[in-house]
Amino acid sequence: MTTSRTGFADPTLRLVLGIVGAPALSPSEFAEFEPKTVVGATVRISAPLGQYDPNRLINLGSNRWMFSPQIGVSQVLSKFLIEAYAGAWIFTDNSDFIGGSTLSQDPLYAFGLHVGYRFCRGLWLAASSRQSLGGETSVDGSEKQSYESNNRIGITLSVAGVAVAQQPQATMSSCDYSDVPGVVWWGTEPRMEIERFAAYAAPSFASSLSDRPVSCSQR
Repeated sequence: MTTSRTGFADPTLRLVLGIVGAPALSPSEFAEFEPKTVVGATVRISAPLGQYDPNRLINLGSNRWMFSPQIGVSQVLSKFLIEAYAGAWIFTDNSDFIGGSTLSQDPLYAFGLHVGYRFCRGLWLAASSRQSLGGETSVDGSEKQSYESNNRIGITLSVAGVAVAQQPQATMSSCDYSDVPGVVWWGTEPRMEIERFAAYAAPSFASSLSDRPVSCSQR
């Protein structure tokens, strides 16, 4: 079974406020800026203006207002970056659901934590976790259902050499991985060029990096 819809979805307006540690900067100031503690807040508002037909279960619009406040904090500690946020989606009722019924939904809460470690300029490793819960729905006051409780965990390794492989003016350097907390280093070389480290972490990148200079200078 297939279906298609043509039209506009509900538009979303997002307002962002930097509370602490995130001043407005020129491009040159931004290049030299070293953040410490950053606190910010955001509010997203979705208006019920998209395509909606109460006789269809699948629509581009939702026929209800949605509000999502969120607050986040970011802290730099030496080579660690710690970020956390908490937010929610709050829904008004859809009073023109299928058959003229009313769809109600409880708030959906979300929490996130992100920890990153910068080995050197151009190379970092991060772990992230996101938890969402709530959002139960009911139709015409019936028993609530569709409770959501999801947790997502991810690990990211970023090797700048992959992204800047086309920049021949960059110079080759190396980084020290032997004293990174939580990492067991079994190599005989305490310092290793970035493309050789990429060969350990992501062998498929090794051939594309081996003949292109990249930069990885200690700060």
